[in-house]
Amino acid sequence: MSSSAGVILLVDDEPWLTQALLFSLEAANFECVVATDVSEAMQIMRSRKVRALVTDIMMPGGADYPEIDSSEAGFHLI
Repeated sequence: MSSSAGVILLVDDEPWLTQALLFSLEAANFECVVATDVSEAMQIMRSRKVRALVTDIMMPGGADYPEIDSSEAGFHLI
């Protein structure tokens, strides 16, 4: 799939959880990117067209968002 159509952003602080989904989506010719916290995900969303977001809810806010409660960080991406 061309990058002009956008990427699928997978966000989880435990990357092993995203690996099966990543491999499956890439096998179906989707372009995917992975982030491990809200800060990294926001940087990607500012620089890339994101077609779909798959996110964990309980994860760190990251360096740019240390005030975000890790029990709800994923909600800040939607």
